Amino acid sequence: MARAWLTREMATLTDIATADPLIDTLSPDGQLARIHLRPFLRAGGSPDSLLAAFVRTANEFPGQQEMLRRYWNTAERMAEEGSLAFSPDDLRDFFTDMQTRDFPAVHHSEVYRNTYQPAYRVVALEFLPLR
Repeated sequence: MARAWLTREMATLTDIATADPLIDTLSPDGQLARIHLRPFLRAGGSPDSLLAAFVRTANEFPGQQEMLRRYWNTAERMAEEGSLAFSPDDLRDFFTDMQTRDFPAVHHSEVYRNTYQPAYRVVALEFLPLR
């Protein structure tokens, strides 16, 4: 299923002008990153190796709810300082709702998808040889 999803997504990529980097680091330790499909494919990246890294990440990378809670607290502090476009109450409500549902995956809004056409996979970089 993951292969069909990736193949379908790559076949429908439009060549929009984006400033997406190849690698967009997500975790403070640099282990987890978005690999943006457009620059990955332009650089000659192997879809098979990306798929393998994506699947392996999903199966082996440890989900860490404690770390997520630390990020949550940091985000709330940033909202209280006015550093985010969300109110502290809205952010707290969002995370509380996510917690009651055991932190499911969250997808981009339709507006975001239509505007930016994001195309990436989140992988543990140790599973994806890029050089």
